[in-house]
Amino acid sequence: MNSITKSDSEKSVDNGLAIEYRQKQFCDTLVQKFLQLSEERNPNSRRGGGRGVGSGLREATNIVERWILSLQQADAVSDGGCSTKMDKQLPLFPIGMRSDDQKTKLLASDAYDKGFCRLRRSATNLAIGMLAEVERFRRSCHDSEKFLEQPAIELRMLDEDRGCIRVGHEFQSSASRRLPYLAQRFGLAATARMLLRYESLGSGSYQWGDPLSVHRVYYRDFGARYEGFSSPLNSRFLGLDEAGFCSLFPDTDSVFGSLGNFFNIDLTRRTGGWSVNPPFIESVLEEAARRVTDCLDRGTPSWFFMNFPDWRDSPGWSMLDSSPHKLARFDFSPGEFLIQDAYGRASRPKMKLSIFALGRLPHGSPPIKRLRDAVFKARPVDLAEEWTAATF
Repeated sequence: MNSITKSDSEKSVDNGLAIEYRQKQFCDTLVQKFLQLSEERNPNSRRGGGRGVGSGLREATNIVERWILSLQQADAVSDGGCSTKMDKQLPLFPIGMRSDDQKTKLLASDAYDKGFCRLRRSATNLAIGMLAEVERFRRSCHDSEKFLEQPAIELRMLDEDRGCIRVGHEFQSSASRRLPYLAQRFGLAATARMLLRYESLGSGSYQWGDPLSVHRVYYRDFGARYEGFSSPLNSRFLGLDEAGFCSLFPDTDSVFGSLGNFFNIDLTRRTGGWSVNPPFIESVLEEAARRVTDCLDRGTPSWFFMNFPDWRDSPGWSMLDSSPHKLARFDFSPGEFLIQDAYGRASRPKMKLSIFALGRLPHGSPPIKRLRDAVFKARPVDLAEEWTAATF
């Protein structure tokens, strides 16, 4: 087994890796804490009374990951890529979260709607308990004078062909051919730090996107050069000429070429073709739709391909569908389209998808239906094998 191990000099200075490792350990405990608080406050809850353990765990994981992701969307600034309220020792969690905060209300609402609490008051108390857990962990970080002086964390790349990173004794990534590429080009420590950040956030459906074969059409046929919601793990344009991607965490991602947060960059200075695939959170979808339509309303010479869940009663979907800048909308039923996750694995989700094309395509572009055909023709064969840098 081949391995790349950090040098002693890297180990001695990489406190950022220690912070991300400790945060990942904490995030791993939050789902169980959510379930514990649910049981304490609702011993006979709907969720506990009828659903299987596996079902409850999956739903709790989705709720907690959605909550943590929602915390990243507010008050982001381009300087450092995090909210001004974020703690450097706990980068995913804002300082001073309150029980009346919209993100806390979202957590409580999900707990009630998904049957983890029978009463809304119990759901609110559960959310407050989660805030208290975050604050306890935050105090432990600040109270520990030795936090940034802890022993170096073992870090290595296992199996360079398949690509798998191990950090410490508790974290080992899934295999991905992209990880050795990133480690060799940008450094193993930087790659591991970025990976831990996204794994702490949850690398499930929020890292899904069109397969590489569809992005070939975006890039080659329709001149797209930018990605609106991406990461070093799942960028389809990584390594391509004149291409760039936006991501949620420029503090960990800038070394890989991140342009910054999509909601913060000046779209008038990044004109051209965009692939925009926001997380399927209604507030984020609405803000992304508003940002794109506002940009086009100002006459910016750009064009956008936007992936949205087929939620026809949602404000974001309706905003795109009614926009005078809409060129086309393609709807796909479950099983008709492929997605790839952050590790390049392909699957067919059980949901409906809409792809909107907006703006004015460059002169000489092929018929827009070529995009629809590319989605239908995508095949999982060899997609994971290509998941390094984009080479099309």
